[in-house]
Order: sequence, then structure tokens, then C-alpha cells
Amino acid sequence: MTIYLRSFSSPYELIDSSKSTIDSLNFSGIFKFNSAIQNNYYIVSKSSSTLETWSKEGGFLRN
Repeated sequence: MTIYLRSFSSPYELIDSSKSTIDSLNFSGIFKFNSAIQNNYYIVSKSSSTLETWSKEGGFLRN
């Protein structure tokens, strides 16, 4: 699965992305974002077997 961080304001510029495998037992993965600073972003998830999904409001990224 790939997670994208997009700017909170239009035109929703791509800030960073990270790929990880989702564990089938606890449905979690570790995603590391190297270019993003602490800020509000839209969190977008995308994989080959799912629809692209955006967070409802800007998510907060902590370092």
C-alpha cells in the first residue's frame, strides 16, 4: 500500500509518499515520510486492490 501526504489547501500538492506492506493479522503498517515537516495534510491511501481514499479533513503529522 502507498500513503501520500497532500497539501491541506488547493491544489493539494503532493508533499511526500511512503510504501509499506500491511500486516494481515493486525492490519497495520509502518510508513516513513522523509520530506514532510510537522503540519496538517490530507492523507491519501492507494493500493492495487482498493479505491484511492482521502482523509476527511487534514491529518496532523508529528515528527
